[in-house]
Amino acid sequence: MLIIHGDNTPASRQHFLALKQQAAAGNFHVVDLPGQTLTLPELASCVSAVSLFGSANSVFVEDFFSRRPSAEKDKIRDYLSVNTQAGIVVWEAKDVSSQLKTYPVASVRKFELPKYVFQFLDSFSLPALRSALRTTAPELVFSLLSGHLHKLIMVKDGIGSFPSWQQSKLRSLASRFTLGRLLKMNEELLTIDLKQKTSAAPYSLSAALELFTLKINN
Repeated sequence: MLIIHGDNTPASRQHFLALKQQAAAGNFHVVDLPGQTLTLPELASCVSAVSLFGSANSVFVEDFFSRRPSAEKDKIRDYLSVNTQAGIVVWEAKDVSSQLKTYPVASVRKFELPKYVFQFLDSFSLPALRSALRTTAPELVFSLLSGHLHKLIMVKDGIGSFPSWQQSKLRSLASRFTLGRLLKMNEELLTIDLKQKTSAAPYSLSAALELFTLKINN
């Protein structure tokens, strides 16, 4: 059994799909199960079943740990914790470390973003951006920047609720800009996104991110 999660969603997803391909190539019968609606009888049945061709099942579950709390979720979580040798791979599109404390370390694989990405998001520094782009795809940096900017707008506008440690960092960075400037920055990112998607941009996404960062620091 393996649980794949973390903030680096593209990397974790790629690994999840690679494991699925390996299972199929290894004569396992691949079974996909939706974590949001999964029941314990369904999971247990798929784990123990053998396909019509005599192949053992390799079960792949998506987004189980992000489902809403319920008695059924607790039952499945307990089942996973005591069946670590079962042919199950669970993928989560985010970091769910808080729910994995009872699982063996060997059963969990976390994909984290390079530290430079967080340094850039916390500072909007051009050197930090350049370091981030050396280790992370510009598409991911852009996506994270857009989400981070939305949080800054919420904090500046006095709406939204974030953990205290995050709230402090967001307020510190947001204090450098007016609400109007943050909204304008958001519009600029939307324009960059549109031009990239329609091939109307005269330069790469990496260059667009650098120009955007230069502009907001002037």
